[in-house]
Formats: sequence, structure tokens, C-alpha cells
Amino acid sequence: LEQQVPQEVADLRDVQASEIHDVFGVSEDSVAGDGDFAVRVGTTLMKEPEPEWVPLPLVSSLPAFKSKVEPAYPEAARRDGIEGLVILEVGIDENGRAFEVTVVQSGGHGFDEAAVEAMKNSVFYPAKRGDQPVAVRLRIPVRFSLR
Repeated sequence: LEQQVPQEVADLRDVQASEIHDVFGVSEDSVAGDGDFAVRVGTTLMKEPEPEWVPLPLVSSLPAFKSKVEPAYPEAARRDGIEGLVILEVGIDENGRAFEVTVVQSGGHGFDEAAVEAMKNSVFYPAKRGDQPVAVRLRIPVRFSLR
């Protein structure tokens, strides 16, 4: 008898270890009574909840780079004399960590990947609402120019 891997488990192959925090689940032993309800038995992957975003007009100070990582210029683009602009939407949490980075405008030629990687490795002073650090989303342009 060949046992198939459940889809939920197969999907976990693409999850990075840093995204996994705790595993919770329901076992047959933990369900009390003979109720007529459906419960999936097994484990469920739980990710850290996303912070509650504060709209930019409501913050008293915007985030600023504490430690800015410059993106690596893609070698093929440098060799071919290509410059580019990537616009990223960056979620910055109340600890100044950029953990949600998406490309809004692509620069192609390997610029997108370099910009995202650099932004994820950068550290920020968080935005503030009054004296309280808050999570925000903002767009950050990353220009690649040959000097």
C-alpha cells in the first residue's frame, strides 16, 4: 500500500525554517464527546501574526534606516551597462524589522531580487505614533546606477 503525502504536508516543503514558530494541532484523543462536527486531525503550521498596520498619515515620525544594506549590482547588468529602478512596498514592524517586502515596480535584469534581499537585511528605526513604535507599510525606491 503506497501512502500519499497529504497536501498540507507537501506544501510545508516550501516553508523556510525561520517562518515556523510553533505547531498546534488536534488529535483524536483531544476531541471530547461525540459531537457532529468536522475537525481535521493532525498538526497545523502557525506563523507569527502580522502586525496591525498604522496608515502613514497617522504616524508622528516615519521609519528611517538604522543600518542600510546596499544591494549588490547584478553582474550581467553592470557588464551590459544597464541601470534600473525598483520600487518596493516594505512592511516595517514596530521593532524596525522589514519582513514583508514586495516589488511594486520591477527593474528587471536581476535588480528586483537584489533590492528585496538588501531591504530584508536592512534595519530601521520604527515609525512612531506619539512615542509608541508602530508598524507601517511604505514604498521605497531603489535606484541602480553605474557611477
